[in-house]
Amino acid sequence: MANPPGKYASISLYERIHVLFIFLQLLHSIRRETYLAFVRFIIYRISLPQIQYIVGTSTDTYTKWSKKHALPETIEELVGDSKIMWIGPKRTKRVVLFFHGGGYFAALPTFMLDFWRYVQLQLEKCGLEVGFAVLNYSLYPESTCPTQLHQACTALDHLISTGTRPNNVHIIGNFAGGNLVLGLFSLLLHPLPFTDSESPHAPLPRIINAPLPAPLAGVYLMSPCVNFTTTSPSLAQNTPHDISDSPALRGLRERVIGIGFRTPPSQRAYVEPLKAPPEDDVVNFGKVHLEGKMRGYEFVLQEGGVHDDPYFGRHLGRVR
Repeated sequence: MANPPGKYASISLYERIHVLFIFLQLLHSIRRETYLAFVRFIIYRISLPQIQYIVGTSTDTYTKWSKKHALPETIEELVGDSKIMWIGPKRTKRVVLFFHGGGYFAALPTFMLDFWRYVQLQLEKCGLEVGFAVLNYSLYPESTCPTQLHQACTALDHLISTGTRPNNVHIIGNFAGGNLVLGLFSLLLHPLPFTDSESPHAPLPRIINAPLPAPLAGVYLMSPCVNFTTTSPSLAQNTPHDISDSPALRGLRERVIGIGFRTPPSQRAYVEPLKAPPEDDVVNFGKVHLEGKMRGYEFVLQEGGVHDDPYFGRHLGRVR
């Protein structure tokens, strides 16, 4: 009689480690889905003012976060109630200018500060000292377009005017922040000839330092808002799993352009980059306006990802 091929449940050390790794992945997946389900439950059931009450203001969040992490609080006043808030030490040789998301109504959350502080520390390990400047811009209902775009222009002008070269400035933004980045680039590429203060419409701003003396170093858009409608099939298909088609994000057109659409149609492209064909707004925007037209352009579509997914991976304790 032949000897049996091996013992029951006999596995190698590598296989044991592999089993542990699989269970750790499962735990992370459960934690992630539970957290996203909690976020969906909340934002579908409370009003915008309630969300604002829970989140607080960007300045308070930044101040408390800086104290918690024993980091310096460096806040620079800009125009109106806008400010630049520096994550960690203020560094102006190389700068990342960050426009946070939140549908133009929600303030800066702590997990975004955590994420970009982590990126800053990783860059330091590579020998790169980079300053991270967060724009604290005005929010709905106190402000609509073009207030935020004017503040974004002022932030870039401020960095350049105080000595940071454009080719050492990276600009990043998620959702509404990504919309601001695209509006800023539209003004750089197609500057308006004048600002008519007596126009019945809200005039769009100009960038004082345009044209820039050198190209910007780069831009990163995370789940950018390129279209103010919520009719895209991808939104309907992903509603059970994502957080982008919520009551909190509907009515975005009114929050940005203003009730009665104060921004004239000729200037809408500066604040609403794409009237996309029905499929996926961000994918189509990349194909139509960026692919093959920008040096170093890369589009990343994360399988199974949700709105602003990189933040949640870091916030829930997993880095890829």
